[in-house]
Amino acid sequence: MSKSIKPALTEIEAMYDYVVEQVLRPRFDGFIKSNTARNFQPEPTPPVFLIQQQGRRKTLSWYTPKSWESVTSTAVAAIAGKTHQRPKLAEISLATELLSKDKETILDELLVSSYPHWHFFFRGFYHQQIYTKGMGDNISGMGLYVDNVGGIGWRHLNGRSPRLTKTWEDYQLKNPMAFKLVRDQEVTRKTGSPLKRWSCGCTIIRATAKEINLWCGNCGNPVVYSDHDAFSYHQIHSHTYEDSSGSCSRCGGPATDMIHVTPGLYRKKV
Repeated sequence: MSKSIKPALTEIEAMYDYVVEQVLRPRFDGFIKSNTARNFQPEPTPPVFLIQQQGRRKTLSWYTPKSWESVTSTAVAAIAGKTHQRPKLAEISLATELLSKDKETILDELLVSSYPHWHFFFRGFYHQQIYTKGMGDNISGMGLYVDNVGGIGWRHLNGRSPRLTKTWEDYQLKNPMAFKLVRDQEVTRKTGSPLKRWSCGCTIIRATAKEINLWCGNCGNPVVYSDHDAFSYHQIHSHTYEDSSGSCSRCGGPATDMIHVTPGLYRKKV
């Protein structure tokens, strides 16, 4: 009998519906009633759920707006002779690591990734930076406490309220075997690139060579291995000197018709 993660995806869709019913609909109740009264779409279309091979460095789920297109509605419109723009569907990606967590953690990730989907739907626009402080305050206001972490914004999970914890505990898995198939976290990953980083100070190049004897045609500096501590990219600099001083006023190195490139490395002026 073949194995599949389809049961997990089916359960995740059911968990999303639970999050909507218990948290998101009550939160946006006023917007839903307003849209219904004006014959607008009352709430957003459910996003497309994906299971990714590996989580990001600091998150187990992430939201991406307008990532998918519905081609069915376009085909129907073409038959009717109407010009129709394909509706864009949002995406919520979940890491395989998440499938081995408890149901409360999965519900946490679904809420923190689903809230922007609802927030942007009712406001009609999207921010390039999704998890702003205002977004984080709104999520924390629902009982899922988040704080700011560089690179991901205000979405780092930092506990939940007792009321939300009770809500999550009340959820019963539709399929108790849904998350019994998990990915081996010790699976071998691809190693890093063998390319080394070399730099002259104004340009970075990558090559596998152990030694490079190049000079930059723009700044005139030698190209050095910038991953090494002694030749860090941030240490590479070039400055001119007053010939009468006899030494560099910034580093104390010899300055007679020389230019200081890195600590301990000098070259003649061009």
